[in-house]
Amino acid sequence: MQDSLPWVGARAFKSLNFRGRWSPHCEVLSVCVCEQRDMKELVILRLLVSIWVIASGFVSCQRPAAVNIGAVFTFDSVIGKVAKPAMEAAMSDVNSDGRIRTKLNLIKEDVNSSVFMGAVDAFQLVEREVVAIIGPQVSGIAHMISSIANGLQVPLISYAATDPTLSALQFPFFVRTTQSDSYQMAAMADLVDFFRWKEVIVVGVDDDYGRNGIDALEEELHKKMARISYKLMLSNQLDESEVMDKLNKSKLLGPRVYVVHVNPDPELIIFTVAQKLQMMTDTYTWLATDWLSATLDSSPPAKKTSLGFLQGVVGLRQHTPESNQKRAFMSRWKKMQQNGSASSELNTYGLQAYDTVWIVAYAIDRFLDEHKNITFSPNTKLHDMKISGLQIEKLKVFNGGNDLLDILLQTNFTGLSGQIQFNQDRNVFSGGYDVINMDGVSVRTVGYWSNVTGFSVSPPDSRPGRQDSNCCVDQRLHSVTWPGGKSETPRGWVIAVDEKPLRIGVPNRASFTEFVTEVHGSHKINGYCIDVFLKARELVPYHVPYTFQPFGNGRSNPKYFDLVKMVAADRYDAAVGDVTIVTNRTKIVDFTQPFMESGLVVVAPVKEVKSSPWAFLRPFTFQMWLVTGVFFLFVGAVVWILEHRINNEFRGPPWKQIMTIFWFSFSTMFFSHKSRLVILKTQQEYISSLQLGPNRGGVAAIVDELPYIELFLSASSCGFKIVGQEFTKSGWGFAFQRDSPLAVDLSTAILQLSENGDLQKLNNKWLAHADCSEQVNEIDENHLSLKSFWGLFLISGIACFIALVVFFCNIVCQYRRFTPEDGAAAAEEGEIQLARPRRFLRSTSFKKLIDFVDMKVATKETIKRKSTDIKRQGSRSSDGHAVSPS
Repeated sequence: MQDSLPWVGARAFKSLNFRGRWSPHCEVLSVCVCEQRDMKELVILRLLVSIWVIASGFVSCQRPAAVNIGAVFTFDSVIGKVAKPAMEAAMSDVNSDGRIRTKLNLIKEDVNSSVFMGAVDAFQLVEREVVAIIGPQVSGIAHMISSIANGLQVPLISYAATDPTLSALQFPFFVRTTQSDSYQMAAMADLVDFFRWKEVIVVGVDDDYGRNGIDALEEELHKKMARISYKLMLSNQLDESEVMDKLNKSKLLGPRVYVVHVNPDPELIIFTVAQKLQMMTDTYTWLATDWLSATLDSSPPAKKTSLGFLQGVVGLRQHTPESNQKRAFMSRWKKMQQNGSASSELNTYGLQAYDTVWIVAYAIDRFLDEHKNITFSPNTKLHDMKISGLQIEKLKVFNGGNDLLDILLQTNFTGLSGQIQFNQDRNVFSGGYDVINMDGVSVRTVGYWSNVTGFSVSPPDSRPGRQDSNCCVDQRLHSVTWPGGKSETPRGWVIAVDEKPLRIGVPNRASFTEFVTEVHGSHKINGYCIDVFLKARELVPYHVPYTFQPFGNGRSNPKYFDLVKMVAADRYDAAVGDVTIVTNRTKIVDFTQPFMESGLVVVAPVKEVKSSPWAFLRPFTFQMWLVTGVFFLFVGAVVWILEHRINNEFRGPPWKQIMTIFWFSFSTMFFSHKSRLVILKTQQEYISSLQLGPNRGGVAAIVDELPYIELFLSASSCGFKIVGQEFTKSGWGFAFQRDSPLAVDLSTAILQLSENGDLQKLNNKWLAHADCSEQVNEIDENHLSLKSFWGLFLISGIACFIALVVFFCNIVCQYRRFTPEDGAAAAEEGEIQLARPRRFLRSTSFKKLIDFVDMKVATKETIKRKSTDIKRQGSRSSDGHAVSPS
């Protein structure tokens, strides 16, 4: 510190006992004078020190003339060849722009795709006091440098590291101006689902970029009920013999949809080897992440003429909207190629590298406006470490790192790659992806994708304001050319050489064999349910090998819950048959969409019974009515005996207790006791039992599921019918193990069978119904008619009539004893007191009779209360006369 002072200041400091402190912005030095001097010398020293402090403080508070920023990437790579001239062009534009008042000095380091070199270069950069680092492009290196950036509080801004595990929570100083692979894999999963493929094979590199990207794809495919069947992991160097060996082995597998997720490869080794193995034919499908578009966009025009072997490949490219600014830069890029400053064609990563420099420049300029200066301080933890030869104590912490990071995260900037803003994960908001297709030797854009709108033939930036609720409603792409030049969407699978078939358990029924059973004397399984399964299987967009395994001995119907439990226990992969979907079964397996409605109904013999006025008495015989009435009274008496001493409801006057006994007896009128269920196994037993009836050892009715009853009615004569309504609702479905994609795919297929009428055709084939409708309409009555109850209504009417006659006789007797004087008194009192005697009325009229009926009748309690009031008034009057003066 003293070496930087003027010599006069230095001599002055030698004569002082010095203690100083640096201010974070202006580096003002405080000086204390501890030794006493004579007044003259002290004044001179103070004057010199003051002049030095003012001068040095003025210098230290000045805005720096230049600021260092670093760039770490691989120069000789597909992305590096584009990023290097793009960043240099951006630096030239920044330093010539009058709005940026501080010059930037870009320090570039070549890591040569090495994590170790990336760490070394990062340490070299921070020794040179860079305030931000741009890059790297390799995800593994980004993990290492992000840890260094966290420790030294230097923001790290990457335009090419797409690893989704580079999270803001673990690496708070890591910011990304490109798309995360978690977003790209959502687009890829949607692409697989758009073409209705359910299984894919993934080809990837075995590093952080490959593994973490594939994990993200697996998660997104799971949301679409699809899966990765196999992973072909390759070394980072893409050795041709290794690629050939693994691709050749994959030809034995069933899936034929390949998703390739590797680093940009100018040699296109994956597809070169696939062509040699005859895997670029119409039985294969190839999808690629944006590494392919980056490679193709960077390739010179002369090389693109030899890319015919890529025909049919579908890939993704990060979408960048068209703009005048972008078109001007592309023209400028052509000139840069001509003068030798750019050796590659321009791709999306080059645009993002250019924008990243501008983002950093704007952030630094605003930081200096607010904080005036840039300072570093030693890291105390590193300073205390004694590691021979490394001199890591020279690494300093950027004091303004958090402030610069906050400014970066507030970026709202329109660049060559579009609008740039950061979300809460410190990733740039995405503009979506282009869906590209190799058609001959040309790269054709067949549509666009975003997480808001799904697939569309118009760019995402042309449809503002759309919400997630509209996603997947009207998805569309232009026609795609597939390998082999075909336009039909490939099936995506073939029968694998060693593929294991599904073990499907089917009920071996003894009755109602039209639904499902094993044909006697053979191993063939047939029936309505089997035909539905086979027809639905044809609509599943991939191969489903299977073997039917009968469940049951064929002499008696098997227990269906045991069959379902065997599916849950992995003894079977599925159960196909007349399996009812009920709650306890759905807890252990997954069912398809119901292909047959089912519910419990009652079937009974057809009997023409004429109704009578006393039909309501038929449920019980006379003896039953008599015994029931006696037992009602008996039970009431027993309850009264038990409750009399402890229950107030059973105490009181005798008439009240008798009424309580009757009320309790009749409140227990109906109870369900009577198990009289009989198990019937065959259709012949159904017929014979119904014909015999309950009095001769048969049954009065049969309760069974609707499909069985309908088949029974179609095979029997018209002597039986369904009575009442269906009183449960359920259905038949195919059972699969938990999370099986077949449950969803077969459900879709069953719906298609229902919509196109094939399901009804199968129903008509196996379950033809007998035409007994006319006879049933003549006989069947679901409701009792009025004539069945007129006897009951007659009794009720007679009782009401008798009550009214008694009432009116009583009224007439009371009216005949009524006098007009009573009417006046009633008007004063407001009611008729019937307890008092009346004289006979000499004249009558209908109107007076109606008025009499309308008058209020006093109760006994009211009469008693009024009599008491009259006596009290008389008593008060007597007392008043006794005390009043004469």
